[in-house]
Amino acid sequence: MIPVLLAVRENDRMFMLKYGYDLHDSLQDDMDIVLNTLDYAIEEVLIKKYGYEYDLEKLMEIPWIKELYHQKELIQQHLADDNGYTGYQPYQLWIYGDSEVKLTLHNNQVLIGHMESLDEEDVNHAWLEFRLTATAELKPIAFNDIKSVHKI
Repeated sequence: MIPVLLAVRENDRMFMLKYGYDLHDSLQDDMDIVLNTLDYAIEEVLIKKYGYEYDLEKLMEIPWIKELYHQKELIQQHLADDNGYTGYQPYQLWIYGDSEVKLTLHNNQVLIGHMESLDEEDVNHAWLEFRLTATAELKPIAFNDIKSVHKI
């Protein structure tokens, strides 16, 4: 089974929004389609600016285009990392401080929050930080009541 896009880093989303592509529009799509669509989105930027017959080798000498391709590769790597291991290593979700998170409790109550002030040496710190952030106006929840956690 091909994994689907479940997690998008907010910084990656904001970068692509500058070029008219919202990664949130691809949530639940097959990962291979998402990664290819990202390629097409970047290609569309170049087509609009330079026409269909651009020379990518020459264009790669332009700093903003070189940075655009570098960021695209980083974003694709982030998407592969964040979504390829989600089912096997949930702690992967906690190592990035720019993540918006949806947390589902056993009673199917859904909390949405934003990761802040992570201590990357102690992944458990993120659980506590998210719980404090997400439940500021709610009654405290027990750690064992958490059923599933997904970046959104």
